[in-house]
Amino acid sequence: MANADGCVEQAGSQSFSLYFLPVLLVVLVFFSNFMARLILPPFLVPLEKEFALTHKQAGGLLLIVSLGISLSLLLSGVVSTWLTHRRTIVLSSLGVGLSLHLLPQANSLVELQAFFFLMGFAVGLYLPSGVSTITSILPLRHWGKGLAMHEMAPNLSFILAPAVAAAVEGIFAWQEVFAGLGTFSLIMGLGFAVWGRGGDFTGHAPRPAVIAAILRRPQFWLLALLFGVAVGTTFGIYSMLPLYLVKVHGLSPSWANNLLSVSRIPCLAMALGCGYLVDKIGAKPTILGALIISGGLTTSIGLLSGSALQAAVLLQPLCAVCFFPSAFAAISKIFDYRIRNIAISFIVPVAVLVGTGLVPSVLGWFGDVGHFSLGFVLWGVSGITGAFLVCFLQITGTDNDPCGFDT
Repeated sequence: MANADGCVEQAGSQSFSLYFLPVLLVVLVFFSNFMARLILPPFLVPLEKEFALTHKQAGGLLLIVSLGISLSLLLSGVVSTWLTHRRTIVLSSLGVGLSLHLLPQANSLVELQAFFFLMGFAVGLYLPSGVSTITSILPLRHWGKGLAMHEMAPNLSFILAPAVAAAVEGIFAWQEVFAGLGTFSLIMGLGFAVWGRGGDFTGHAPRPAVIAAILRRPQFWLLALLFGVAVGTTFGIYSMLPLYLVKVHGLSPSWANNLLSVSRIPCLAMALGCGYLVDKIGAKPTILGALIISGGLTTSIGLLSGSALQAAVLLQPLCAVCFFPSAFAAISKIFDYRIRNIAISFIVPVAVLVGTGLVPSVLGWFGDVGHFSLGFVLWGVSGITGAFLVCFLQITGTDNDPCGFDT
């Protein structure tokens, strides 16, 4: 299906359905990978009690995970050069499974932080190789749909992680849930190793000349900032919502987790529909609309209460989720296929540190000083402001498409 450079050979008028199963196997690995990241926020309340953590320390655990992810993203080009993208995906999944089995053995905050860092490092190896594998499976005209299908994995994780936490409350301890998820990650990694397709080519190591060429491009910095805003609006807000809803608005942990779970259900259809939208109207207007509307709804979470607040929680993810399929499609068109994984491995660490690390920590600090709501308002305003950066985003089209597909 792809040549030695990871480029899909010309495929005539073949429909997306012919590529569904190979893409699905990659998506399942991404799902297990992302569940590992999202299972922590719904369990912050019991972790706070067991390890006597402040809100800031609880949010700091997410920063530890994000540091591990960011470091491994920066090194992922080296790893995929040694192993190929396919084997890097397998290594990531097995590493996540192992670290999730280690976490229940933690007896102190330091051990907890060390195991979460290890999990984050394993998680971070996946994304550049995962996106490169998806685009190696599909012809260019199906990238929007394929990447949208890929984004269904995190959206399904957003649904299931809080739902699992609510369902097992009072039945299973967090240690048992983490170990069970670790087993699932091990199975997915081994399954992809046996039946997966795509990614049978090496990545490009981040040589100084290549890094310098990427960093000199204004589009790189624009995308890094946009990803940081978007990840903060999705993962960062999601991470602290259970604590916020329980501590500030008096919801029970199970009700808060169920609310988060229900809010993510429509995102599955929205993510897939967004892929068709990107293929129709382009990535740029889709990114702009996603950031403005989701930023406004994030602001409303900090301003509202009661039923209105719960409505805002339900609506906020719907638009935020549209950012990622369109943004990854933009990256895939802006950066040459030979350095695409390197561009991703430098763009995403910025987003991870800001969105999954700093935002939860800062929101936790606002909570500790009695201004939890203000933190949500300020980040929502930041999201709306960041949307104006989209005006400067230039998507080049097919200049870097080695196969010559029509867009």
